[in-house]
Amino acid sequence: MAQTLASEGIKAINLTEQVVTYEDVNFYGFPYVPAINGMFNYEREVPEMELEVEKMVKALNESFVEVLVTHAPLYQVLDLTHGNDTIGSSVITNALDYKVNDKRLPTYLLHGHCHESNGVTIRGNMLVSNAATTYHTIEIK
Repeated sequence: MAQTLASEGIKAINLTEQVVTYEDVNFYGFPYVPAINGMFNYEREVPEMELEVEKMVKALNESFVEVLVTHAPLYQVLDLTHGNDTIGSSVITNALDYKVNDKRLPTYLLHGHCHESNGVTIRGNMLVSNAATTYHTIEIK
């Protein structure tokens, strides 16, 4: 029988497609990734990804979100695989560049997905952190 995170003493908050305020900081979670092979949750082909991104844009333009948490990286930002492929989302990147009001851009973007390019960088005025790792795993029973 699956146990919940809370039952294991882990305090977790679901950010999926909503603005959540925690200790006076606004977070928004965007779980979608560009289509890979259709075997993973939240994979989207470009037309569907554009529809999902519009919801994110609306939330960012309506609320001041300091921390945007995405599964997928931005295109060409900490998204390079060992095979030198870029796997970031151009749809998310274009939305932040052209659809989100400059005064509403998040201060931080936290993502994962690309395990080969973990690290931190600055893009414009936004700190971008890729926390994906293959070195440490947490087993949840």
